[in-house]
Amino acid sequence: MVGGAQVKVYKLTDKNGQTLNNTQWGEGVRHEATGTGTELCSDGFIHAYESPEMAAFMNPSHGNFANPIMWEADGEGEPVRDGQLKCGFKALATVRAVPMVEITTEQRVEIALRCAMVNCKSKPWLAWAEKWLANDDRSGRAAAAAAWAAAAAAA
Repeated sequence: MVGGAQVKVYKLTDKNGQTLNNTQWGEGVRHEATGTGTELCSDGFIHAYESPEMAAFMNPSHGNFANPIMWEADGEGEPVRDGQLKCGFKALATVRAVPMVEITTEQRVEIALRCAMVNCKSKPWLAWAEKWLANDDRSGRAAAAAAWAAAAAAA
């Protein structure tokens, strides 16, 4: 480590231990960002996740790795963050491969519903979402009715 504190984070790679720019990772491998970018998604930072669950959840929209390897890693220095979704470091070392967390479709739907419920004002849709979360009614018919009611309320 070159100065600063270490932060335990998680890094995803493809099945060969590489990231999108063919950077090779593995047990005990350390890389430093070589660029001068000041934003997280630039050549100035190496990105990672603060939990294995967030890494697994964001894989489809960030790396989209088929059969990814999840690495426990040490981020060096003060992290730069993109909200709570990902973080970046000037240097990162992968420590060891850890089991990939599996996020089920049901869990993804629950997360999406809870996020939407924060801003949705449609009472019929909110009632449907609450029933779905309580496992009271997950039928396609109920979902269609809630979608129709929300669209009608927005018109």
